[in-house]
Amino acid sequence: MPDKLKSKANLVQRQLLGAVSDPLSFYLPREEDVPLKALVELH
Repeated sequence: MPDKLKSKANLVQRQLLGAVSDPLSFYLPREEDVPLKALVELH
């Protein structure tokens, strides 16, 4: 994704766009790469 788009997105939007902190995070995601998981666990 273009940096301009990623900079405007919130954490969940970044996750949905596929932005990760490290390429390996596609296979072994870190907590910061899956903020949607925390929202789902609350409900």
